[in-house]
Amino acid sequence: MAVLEGIRVLDLGIHIAAPYCTSLLADQGAEVIRIERPGGDNDRRIGYGGNTGDSYAFMARNRNKRGITLDITTEPGREILYELVRRSDVLVEALPTGEMKAKLGVDYACLSGVNQRIIVVSVSAFGLTGPYADRAGFDTVAQALSGAMSCTGFPGDAPLRSAVAWVDFATGLHAVVGVMFALWDRLKTGRGQLVDVALLDSAAALMMLHGIYGEYIKQGVERPQLANYAAYTYANTFRAKDGWVFISCTRDGIWRRFARIIGRDDLLEDSRFRTDWDRFVHRQEIDGIVNAWAASRSVEEITGILGDRVPCCRVNSIPEAVAEPQLASREMIIPLEYEGAGEVPVPGSPVKLSDAPCRILRPAPLVGEHNREIYVDLLDYSEDRMRELENRKVI
Repeated sequence: MAVLEGIRVLDLGIHIAAPYCTSLLADQGAEVIRIERPGGDNDRRIGYGGNTGDSYAFMARNRNKRGITLDITTEPGREILYELVRRSDVLVEALPTGEMKAKLGVDYACLSGVNQRIIVVSVSAFGLTGPYADRAGFDTVAQALSGAMSCTGFPGDAPLRSAVAWVDFATGLHAVVGVMFALWDRLKTGRGQLVDVALLDSAAALMMLHGIYGEYIKQGVERPQLANYAAYTYANTFRAKDGWVFISCTRDGIWRRFARIIGRDDLLEDSRFRTDWDRFVHRQEIDGIVNAWAASRSVEEITGILGDRVPCCRVNSIPEAVAEPQLASREMIIPLEYEGAGEVPVPGSPVKLSDAPCRILRPAPLVGEHNREIYVDLLDYSEDRMRELENRKVI
C-alpha cells in the first residue's frame, strides 16, 4: 500500500514549486486533483511540447494527477471548490497575494471554516507576512534578492542565475515536508493547519546552510564569485583531450590520494597545500599542476585512473547526461505515453522507500480530462448540472 493512499490533495498551483510539491505527494499514493481555469492554465505552454501544446516540463511536473477545470473567481465555482474541500485533506495553492486569496475565499480562515481538518499550503514568493508579502516573484527573483546570484559566475562578470530553478524546487520540497508535519499533527489534534512556504525563505535558508550569511554577519566577509571552484577547499573543472572533467579534492585524505595517483608525492610536503584552506588560497597554483596532468589524457582515462578514490566525473552534455547508466539503473528517467506527444520522459521518484515504492501511474491530465470523473462520480452531479456549468463556463 502506498504511504499516502487515502489522502486527497487539491492542487491550485502553477509553474514549478507548488506542482512539484503535489507531484511528490502523488508519487507516494495521494490522489491529487489539479484545478485550473477553463481552457487550461498558461503554465502548460511554456517551452517545447507535443501536439497537445503541453510542454515537457508541464508533463513532468504533473504526471500522476487528475485534472479538472473550474473558475473559482465565480460564485458557483467557489461553492464547487468548497464541496471538494469538504472531501479533501490538503489544498496547495500558489495564488499571488494574501488579498487575492481572501477575495477568492481560498485563504486558510475561509477554508478551515469549510473543513476544520483541511491542511492549506500557501506557496508564494515572499510568504504571507512581512513588508514584501504582496509582491509578485519567481525563482530568479529569490535567487537575486537572497544574494545567491552575487556569488555565482566568474569573478568580475555579471551575476549569474542558476540554469536549474533550485529555489522553486527547494520550496516545493519544503512544502512537502510541511504537509507531512501537518498530517502527523492532525493525527494528534484532529485539526488541519496552515503551511506557509516562500521562495525567499528557501533561498535564504540554503544560503545560511552554506555559511554565506554567517561569514558576512560574523566576519564581514562577502563570498566572492568563485566560478567552478569549491569554497574553502579545492575543486575545479579541467579540460581533458576530449572534454571536461570535474575533480574534487575536498578533505585531506582525498587530496593525499589524488597527489599520489598523479605521481606528485612532493605536493604532500608543500606547506602551501597542507590543509583545505591552504589549498583554497593557493588554488591557482594547483590548477597549473592539474591542468598539465589532465590535458594529455582523455576523460575516460582520467575517470578510470581516479576511479572511486577521488570524486571525479565527466562534465556531461545533455545527450550524455540522459544516457547515463546510473540514471537508468535508478529508474530516474521513465517513459510515459501521452496523447498527442507519444512517449515522454518523466522523472522517477528521488525518494526510494523499501516497503512502499512510488508509483508513476498516469500522464499529466489534458485540460479538463477528469471533469466527469470528479464532478459526476465524486460530487454526484447530474448530466443537467454538468451541462449548465459547462454552458456558464464555470467548468
